[in-house]
Order: sequence, then C-alpha cells, then structure tokens
Amino acid sequence: MFRQTALVTVLCFTAALAACGPATPAKAPDGTPDAEPTSGPAATTEPGTETPAPAPAPHKELTESSPIKASSMLADVEALGIDMKKISKLSDIAMGKKKKLMPMFQKALGYDDCTGCHVEGDFKKETKNIKMARGMWDHYIVELRDEKGGALFCDSCHNSNEDVLARDDKDALNKFMTEQYEAKLTRADGEEHSCSTCHTDTFETAIFKDVWGIK
Repeated sequence: MFRQTALVTVLCFTAALAACGPATPAKAPDGTPDAEPTSGPAATTEPGTETPAPAPAPHKELTESSPIKASSMLADVEALGIDMKKISKLSDIAMGKKKKLMPMFQKALGYDDCTGCHVEGDFKKETKNIKMARGMWDHYIVELRDEKGGALFCDSCHNSNEDVLARDDKDALNKFMTEQYEAKLTRADGEEHSCSTCHTDTFETAIFKDVWGIK
C-alpha cells in the first residue's frame, strides 16, 4: 500500500503539460507565434525571483480517473519534424518546432488559451507551470512508453482536461494507479518500470520539488 500511495503522489498531473503563450500571440514571419508580444511594455522579473504560476483555466471535475490511451496527436507531432521514436528533451527541440508544438499542449489539456503556463505580456517569464511542463515532457514523454513500447503524448493521460485523477475514493485511486501507471507503462530505456522510475531508489515522495527541483 505504501508503494502504491507514493506512486499516486508523483503522478497527480494537476499542474500538467500546458506550455503556450497568451490567447493572441504575435506572429513570426513564418506565421508561428513569436516568443513575446511585439507591442506593449514587457514585464520584468528581478534576478532570483520567480513569477507564480498563472491560475489554470477552468476544467471539468472528474468523477472517474482517466485511463491511459493511445495518443491521437502523435501524427501531428511527428509532422512537425519531431521524432517520437527517439524523443529529445524539450529544451533541445528547435524553437520553431516548439512554438508549433505548444498549441498541442493547450489542446490536450483543454485550455482556452495559453495563460495556463505563461504570463500574458511576457512569454519568456519563468513560472512554476512552465517548469512543470518541461519536467513532464522530459521525465514522462521522453523516459516512458506505453505497454507496447509506443510513445506517449499529453493526451495519453489528460484527455482534454488538466486533471486526470478522481481522488474522492482513495482505495479506487490506489487500484487505478497500480493498474494504469504501473502496469501499463514501460521505460524507454528498456529497464524494468516500477515506482522507483519516478520516485528514485530513495523513494522521494515530493519528486516535483526534491527530484525535479521545481519550487
């Protein structure tokens, strides 16, 4: 039970994978959203400070946890030139491709616009949700696969909602986590998948803070 409960902690994807900008971003010459708006004063951030995560867009409350499913967006992702058989960390993806990828994050999470992660008026300002998006990509999409070895994407779990778990019934939640996130996921490196894949061998429960360094 401890092993299952700890797994619940890591995989509650409430912050999740949104990574866009404001609802009407500026356009680059190629027609993709630019990194920041072209008009209006840019917000500034003092060195050593971090902007709090923006308030998430409204989302439907779940009465049942969302099971893992095959992504319906992989073909669109690969059409951008992103190899989903050998996935790069988010920071290593070229900016032009990444700008086109971000609206897919938004769609997979059911956000109305891109302010689930970004500060409107300053796309480059770092927020906790931007760090979470980066962490989810690097640690889940890059490092995990489905039970057949296929690639995952945001919609594999999120199904157009930022939340994926119904938490009222703890026993049902523990059973769901064991059946879905442990039994139906595998590791991209071919090693055995278990709770320690996310929690590390020392079994850290607060992995976002203590393993990924997101505060």
